[in-house]
Amino acid sequence: MATSVLERTREIGLMKALGASRARVGCLFLAEAGLIGLAGGLLGGAAGLLLAQIIARTAFGGIVPFSTLPTVASIGVGVCVASLAGLIPVRRAASAQPSLVLRGE
Repeated sequence: MATSVLERTREIGLMKALGASRARVGCLFLAEAGLIGLAGGLLGGAAGLLLAQIIARTAFGGIVPFSTLPTVASIGVGVCVASLAGLIPVRRAASAQPSLVLRGE
């Protein structure tokens, strides 16, 4: 997320120059970070469940029971971690002066 914010610093400066508030810019990037965390949590959870089933069948001859609560909790943790990881770079970029950012300083 930090790399995404750094690569899009000029875009953030342009949004602020066109009237976007610091909060609006922050919400936009935090929503993006949350969606990335959600996608990662869903893909990671599905891959982990599939791998656990394969290992259980080949090694133990059985299946692993599926429980909803740990799955939902792990996806929620992924979203929270991704959002927190994006918080500091977003705050730094959103507080920059648009004129300086657009000039490339």
